[in-house]
Amino acid sequence: MAIKAIIFDCDGTIVDSSYLHAVASSYALKSVLGIDASPEILLELTGGMDARKGYKLITKAAQNNQHGITVDPECSKKLAIANTFFEAFKKQADHQYLELLEHHPLDKLLVKGFQDFFDFITYEASRSAFYTPMLNIITSNGSTPNVKASVGRSGYLKYFSLIICRNDVEHAKPHPEMVLRAIAYAKAQGIQPHEILYIGDTMADVLAARDAGLKVCTVLAAHYTSDEKKAKLRDEMEAAGAHVFECYHGVMGLFRKIPQPMRHVAVKVAPAA
Repeated sequence: MAIKAIIFDCDGTIVDSSYLHAVASSYALKSVLGIDASPEILLELTGGMDARKGYKLITKAAQNNQHGITVDPECSKKLAIANTFFEAFKKQADHQYLELLEHHPLDKLLVKGFQDFFDFITYEASRSAFYTPMLNIITSNGSTPNVKASVGRSGYLKYFSLIICRNDVEHAKPHPEMVLRAIAYAKAQGIQPHEILYIGDTMADVLAARDAGLKVCTVLAAHYTSDEKKAKLRDEMEAAGAHVFECYHGVMGLFRKIPQPMRHVAVKVAPAA
């Protein structure tokens, strides 16, 4: 059956921003709570989580002296009431992320292969005078301002009909709420769930899409971890029903196996300045 809509995750799937978020969070944890947690540790422990869940995990690890996370002794009392500092942490982390994003090289902003894949679905399949536009949607555990800033700077924001973020729903992924909302939007455009593909990069994506009843692919191009850990993640994703690829070219191969409707011809994307 032809794919008529794609629901994308954002961080690590469209934009290679996971490390930037980790750097921003590391800075905010140190600034607000005196917690010293490297970006690498944060990526390892909280990759794919929404900010509040990740914050709780890290502050608990700090309280228990786990994972090499340390705390400035002068700030240790704050850990007992860490929940009251979440909003201050989030504000600082978001501010820092947007500053990092502004100065991040544009040629390193998109996940490797995403541009080729997007060109493929909007150009390569266009072989007829009759075109059916691909419906593109984003669902993200990030905040709306961050997602729009990230995708906007890449020049691709205008190609997404709907963006659903953590602040728009009660439950973050892996709960399927935001994916179900995206499906409802697609159905209103005449597209059925079996005509939708979900593309993400974490187990939270896999579980949310699977529980919403969608076909799901994951692309691990933006996973900066050991081969052993990546292999374990791949096994877990495949066991949960996902098609797992190292890069977007694998997703293109999957598309070629599925009869596709003719695509809308779009203008080549010019990254935002």
